[in-house]
Amino acid sequence: MTVDVKVEESDISNQKNWFDVFIGARYKTDFAEKWFTLVRADLGAGGSDFAWFGNAELGYNFSKLFALSLSYRILSVDYQVGDGKDYFLYDTFNHGFGLAAVFNF
Repeated sequence: MTVDVKVEESDISNQKNWFDVFIGARYKTDFAEKWFTLVRADLGAGGSDFAWFGNAELGYNFSKLFALSLSYRILSVDYQVGDGKDYFLYDTFNHGFGLAAVFNF
């Protein structure tokens, strides 16, 4: 992981808030008696210039109520505002694997 921080002014606020609206789609299918896959994608904007989320998942149903899944997720947010000393840039790209215990009700 690489983190770059550039501070030019000593009068800096460490808090920024904004609101994004997202629209998305999700598709889930069972491809064997107990196995399933799920794909999800969301796109958003509003306070940020552009934001998106993606998720691909492979899971196993132990019963109607319980499952275990392995997923890969990506989240990207591009937020820019201000001018000069008030300029703030938050441009992130986060991704990685996850393991979930799923409870269906």
